[in-house]
Amino acid sequence: MRLISILLLWGILSSCNKELREDVVIWGNTPPPYAGMSTAQLHTLVNRIHIDLLGRGATSEELNSITASWREGGLTDSSLSIIVADLQQSSAYFRNIDVLFWGKCLNATDSLTVQAEIDLYRYIRDIALIVGDTAIAYFYEPLIDDLLNLQSGALDWKAGTIGIEDYLARLVSNTVYDNVNMGSENFVLATFENLFFRKPTDYELLQGITMVDGGSGFLFLQDGNSKRDFVEIATHSGPFYEGVVLEAYRHLLGRRPDSPEMIAGLNALGPTSDYQALQRLIITSSSYAQ
Repeated sequence: MRLISILLLWGILSSCNKELREDVVIWGNTPPPYAGMSTAQLHTLVNRIHIDLLGRGATSEELNSITASWREGGLTDSSLSIIVADLQQSSAYFRNIDVLFWGKCLNATDSLTVQAEIDLYRYIRDIALIVGDTAIAYFYEPLIDDLLNLQSGALDWKAGTIGIEDYLARLVSNTVYDNVNMGSENFVLATFENLFFRKPTDYELLQGITMVDGGSGFLFLQDGNSKRDFVEIATHSGPFYEGVVLEAYRHLLGRRPDSPEMIAGLNALGPTSDYQALQRLIITSSSYAQ
C-alpha cells in the first residue's frame, strides 16, 4: 500500500510540474536580433554605420547616445532603422553621397574644378554677348546650367525636389563627365558601367551611340534622338534600378546581391525610388551586422 501511495503522489506531482512548465512557455517570443551583442560590439556596428553613411567614424558622445537610444528601443531592427533614417537626413550624409558618386563617375573631380569651369564658360558667354555673337552665348548657356545642376545635386536631393534618377542624370550630363569620357562610344560605355555595372551589348552600344550623336535610336523599349534622351532613358530603365541596388550592396556589403536580395532591394526602392529605404534594408540585415 505504501508503494502504491508513493507512486500516486509522484504522478500527481509530475502532472503539476508539467502544467507549470506549459503555463510559463511563451510561444513565438523572438528575442531582439542584437540582444546578445556586447556594448563594444554595438559601438563597432554604430561606428561602421557612421563611416558608411557619413564618411567618418562616430564620436564617443555619438556612440554612447545612439547605443543608449537603441537599447531603449529594445535593440530591434525597427529601432535601428529609425536611428539610421535620422542620420540619412543630415547634411553630412548628402555630402558623403557626393563624395561617393563623384568619385565613381567623375574621377573624384572636386567642386573647385567644377566652379572654375563654370566661371570660364560664363566669361566666354558674356564676351559673346558683348560682341553680339548670340549663337556662342546660346551654346554655352546649357553647359553652365548642367554644371550648376551638378553642384546642387545633393542639396536638391536632400530638399526632396529630385530623386536618385535626376541626381545620377546630373552626374553624367555635364562637360566634366564628357572630358573624362571623350567621344560618343566612351560616353555610352562609361554610362553603362557607372549606372548598370556592366558593359552594353553590341546592340545597346550601337543604339546608344546613334542616339548620343543625334540619330534615331531605340533603347530599353524607348525611342530617342539626342544625348539628353539617352540619359533620360538610361536613368529611368529597369537596368538602372537594378544598378542602384547593386551599388548599395557593393558599398555597404562589398558584394553583389543574390536574387532574393535583388528582389527585396527593388521592392524597398518602391515606386518613389527610395534609396534611403534600400540602405536601411541592408543595414538592418544580418549580413551587415555579421
